[in-house]
Amino acid sequence: MRRIIVYLLFDYILFPKTPSRRIAVHILFWIVFISSHLLFFLPNALRGNLTDFMVYAYILYYGKFLFIFYSCLLLLRLMRRYIDILIVIPVLFLLCIGITYLFNMVIFAIADILMGLENTTVNFEMLGRTLLTGANADWITKVSIVTFSLQDTQLLILPVGIKMVKFGMKFQKELQDIEMEKVKDELQRLKYQLGPHFILSSLSSLYFDLKTVNIESAQYLARLTDLIQYSIYDTEHDLIALEREIHCFKTFLDLESGRQHCRLRLSIEQTGLIKPTDRIPSMLLLTLAENAFKHGARNDRAPATLDVRIDVEGGRLNFFIENTKNTFKVTSDDEHSGIGLKNITSQLKLYFGSNFTFNINENEKLFAVNMSIPLDSTGPIRTFRT
Repeated sequence: MRRIIVYLLFDYILFPKTPSRRIAVHILFWIVFISSHLLFFLPNALRGNLTDFMVYAYILYYGKFLFIFYSCLLLLRLMRRYIDILIVIPVLFLLCIGITYLFNMVIFAIADILMGLENTTVNFEMLGRTLLTGANADWITKVSIVTFSLQDTQLLILPVGIKMVKFGMKFQKELQDIEMEKVKDELQRLKYQLGPHFILSSLSSLYFDLKTVNIESAQYLARLTDLIQYSIYDTEHDLIALEREIHCFKTFLDLESGRQHCRLRLSIEQTGLIKPTDRIPSMLLLTLAENAFKHGARNDRAPATLDVRIDVEGGRLNFFIENTKNTFKVTSDDEHSGIGLKNITSQLKLYFGSNFTFNINENEKLFAVNMSIPLDSTGPIRTFRT
């Protein structure tokens, strides 16, 4: 029985899976919301003290909250794209009071035109006359109007509260999904990881032996060792120094381009000043680089291009990467590629909310990613080895 209740609550009420279900749930909620408030007048209705005009007037009055709620919800979604959430909440609260006042004026004006305020209850008529005086009212009346609009917004506590609960549960689920992906990735890395200290020590010894024989091969091995060290140790924290991430990103591109035997035309353009405190989510740029080679030059023998632009300006990282696509389709997924390109948007959403852009553009020949994220300067950060 408990499972059935939980299933109905989550799948049919809080998180309906189809648009038709969502619309049905919203309609049902507002019918219950308006009807429950009209029950207050049931005793008068049973005594015959309510006319049809009075009933219609109060249906209009409580029905306005439907429009107020969705207007505020639309404003919230628009403002979250450009304004920090801590600023959005008080601004939205003030806008909600203003919207409530405007809808009150509209509702009472409609009621006055259609049925006449004198045909409603005394309180309804008095309130309507007060609100419709508007700018011509004295300051005491204006204060009363603002106070009433403020009190009116209290009726939105229930729908707004339900929306906040849904938002919190959705955010928690996304966080759990990301953490689960990280755990799976860590387990995969551990499965294929053979004593990292032993491997790094062996590579270091091999470097010194190779240095006297072939300096170019030794340098290649040194860059590879640095990249392995980064992937094992330097990504222990969620955030990493931007300078370190870009360094390893370029190292990866250098190693991969060296394997292409002059088939790849690589272009990297970097502008802006990087501060020591600038940080971004670890493995972010490397995941994009891996994706570019996986679906580009690595699996194709035709000439390929890879263009990268990195710009640090105004506390943000603007990143662009574009690669030519394979002449044939890659059918197998890389099992050990971290959280993967498909989950980067979810990861960025958890870190930055809506304060980021991540756009993918592609055609038959090219695949491009354009990303802009704020640079974090707080939280734990790895002390890097040199």
